Amino acid sequence: MLGPGAPEDRFPGILGALSPTWDWVDLRTYTPWSWLSPRRAERLDDGFVKILAALYDIPAEFMPLLRREERRRRGHLLRLALGLMLGVSLALGGLAWLAMQQRDLARRETQRAMMQLLAGSVKNLGRYAASWIAWWPKRPSSTAALT
Repeated sequence: MLGPGAPEDRFPGILGALSPTWDWVDLRTYTPWSWLSPRRAERLDDGFVKILAALYDIPAEFMPLLRREERRRRGHLLRLALGLMLGVSLALGGLAWLAMQQRDLARRETQRAMMQLLAGSVKNLGRYAASWIAWWPKRPSSTAALT
């Protein structure tokens, strides 16, 4: 694993002292979110397994076991991320449903209050009209004017 501009005749740090032979590993496609892409994560896991095997002197017969463990770990992380996304979306959906229920309840209460206000106004209008008619000076009835 060499970075840009690194000399090819020697290894960085103490890697040359750990082992004289190293395998090439391409980690240029690594990003913090690369584990979300199964194909990219598989290639990166192979590279990390090669590095771990070289650093810890793991025999070649254990490489498939290491790859399987890395695949299992990545699958666990992927399932955890999907579960969290599902949980958040369900929680947001529930909150949206609750907000719509509260909005509808507020609208019904507003309409009920407006109807009570209107009914009270009509009732008061009838009372005011009756008192106004009683107060108005007596005028000739329409039948008396015709005769």
